[in-house]
Amino acid sequence: MNPSPLPAAVIARVANHPLLSRELEAAYPHIHRVEALCDKYEWHLSCAGCAHLVFECIEHLQDTLGRFLEFLSDHFMEEEAYMKARGCAAATHPDYAAHVEDHARITAEILRIITAIGTTQTVVLIADLRKLMDDMWHRHFIQHDLSIAELETRH
Repeated sequence: MNPSPLPAAVIARVANHPLLSRELEAAYPHIHRVEALCDKYEWHLSCAGCAHLVFECIEHLQDTLGRFLEFLSDHFMEEEAYMKARGCAAATHPDYAAHVEDHARITAEILRIITAIGTTQTVVLIADLRKLMDDMWHRHFIQHDLSIAELETRH
């Protein structure tokens, strides 16, 4: 297993949960693909120093975003079906609506990045994507997805 962006204590809480452990494992290639996009995104505000790579970077970013969006769409649908199958709906589980809304927020941000390709410096979009991924792991996963693992202990 590849190193996780999550703290070891969080990983231990989901290690035996099939949906969440599968989510983590399936997400690692996307994390590494984004890390490989540009090794200078943290230092550069433009792609001026890499003008010869711009088209290659754009193509790689489009491919990465497409694969990541496909993974997330499938995962979000599976996760929401999983919660509903265990009796979690907006009326019975107050966090369900917030969880689903956060899925929509994440998807909208990826679509915003996709739409900005060609009009915004690729390095800026890569930084935006890295920020979104960090937010997903350090806020969404811990705040929302861990509640799914806790459903198992209640049912």
